[in-house]
Amino acid sequence: MFCFILFGYSSYTMVLIRGKANPSLNNNAPDNVFSFLGYLGREQYTREPLVKGPYYDSKAVDVQSKTSYRKDESNYTAFTQVDKYAFDRETFFPRIYSQDENHQAYYRSYLKLKEGERPQFSDNFKFFFNFQLGEMYARYFLWNFVGRQNDKQGYGSYTEGNWLSGVKTLDNWRLGGQHHLSESQQHDPSRNTYFFLPLLLGIAGAIWMYKTINPILWY
Repeated sequence: MFCFILFGYSSYTMVLIRGKANPSLNNNAPDNVFSFLGYLGREQYTREPLVKGPYYDSKAVDVQSKTSYRKDESNYTAFTQVDKYAFDRETFFPRIYSQDENHQAYYRSYLKLKEGERPQFSDNFKFFFNFQLGEMYARYFLWNFVGRQNDKQGYGSYTEGNWLSGVKTLDNWRLGGQHHLSESQQHDPSRNTYFFLPLLLGIAGAIWMYKTINPILWY
C-alpha cells in the first residue's frame, strides 16, 4: 500500500520540476515545499462551501487566520493569511452563498425575493433543484442527447441556450416562434437537433443491459 502511495504521488514530481523551470504559466509557483503544499491544497482557487456555509446576505462576525511561509532570498519567512470566516447565519448544504452583488441580484430575481427579504432554508433547496439541477445540469444533459438551440449561454430567455429537439410541435410549445425563425437562426452552425434519438438509444441500451446482466448477477 505504501508503495502504491509513493507511486501515485510520484506524478507530482513533474509539478516541482516545472515550477523550478519558472514557465510563464506557473500557478502557485510550486518550486519549494510550502508553495507545493499550497498547490496540493488548491489554495490558488477560492474555497466553496459544500456542506455548511452562509447565505448570500450573511455577515462575517469572525475571521480565522493561519501561519504560512514563503521563500525569500536566503530563508523562509512566516506570514499570516486568512483561513476562513465565521458568519452570523449559516445553513446546511448552501447553494445561494455568493457575496458578489451581481450574483445576489440574480438570487433575489430568480427566487422572487424582495429587496431586504432574507432567504430561508427552503429557498436554498429551491435554487438547487430548480436552477442548478433543472436548468443547468438537465439542460446540459439534453444539449448532448436531444439537441441545442444555439451556442449562447442563456439565462432563462426563450431565444438563447435552450435545449431543442427538432420536433417543431414540442419546441414551439416550449419556446414559441419555431415556425417563424429567421434564416440566420435556422442555419446557425451551433444549432443541432437530434429528435431525441441519442437519448432513446441510450435508454434502450440501459434497459437491454439491465435485462441481460441482472440475471447473471442473481446466479
